[in-house]
Amino acid sequence: QKAMADLGFRPNHAARRLAAGVPNRPRVVALMPFFTTAFYFTVCKALSETLSAADMDLVLVDVRDQQEADRHLDRLIAERSSEGVVLCSMDISDERRSQFETLNLPIVALDCNTKTIPHVAVDNVEGGRMLSRHLSECGSTHQALIIGTRGAEVFRDRERGFREVC
Repeated sequence: QKAMADLGFRPNHAARRLAAGVPNRPRVVALMPFFTTAFYFTVCKALSETLSAADMDLVLVDVRDQQEADRHLDRLIAERSSEGVVLCSMDISDERRSQFETLNLPIVALDCNTKTIPHVAVDNVEGGRMLSRHLSECGSTHQALIIGTRGAEVFRDRERGFREVC
């Protein structure tokens, strides 16, 4: 135990499952603040259905902030316990991206405009514009926008686009 602690040994979960003779299904880990908005439940459903069709498991990890995400990523890297990682609404450092490249571990970001890793993002400013245009086309002359907290960049972006057109 002391030698393992001194060396920073972390068990490899895939090897442990193989040694135990249990199924070793591939899995993808998704880190997301999924208790914050309904958006993440929709993302989870789509990820789960798609991975299930590919005979892969989805492991969801709820994270509150970047420090918590980094702790989970450290463990995933040390244990090599997944075949891929999905980050929702968060980015990683260049150093972290380099770790994933070295391990040949795929990683993708959703709902985040990042320059460090492949990503899928939403143009929230254009979404706000589209909403106002649609309301105008439907005859609305007095528009209002109800959004979440202004502390979130996505809501500020939607409001900016909405105000530009409205």
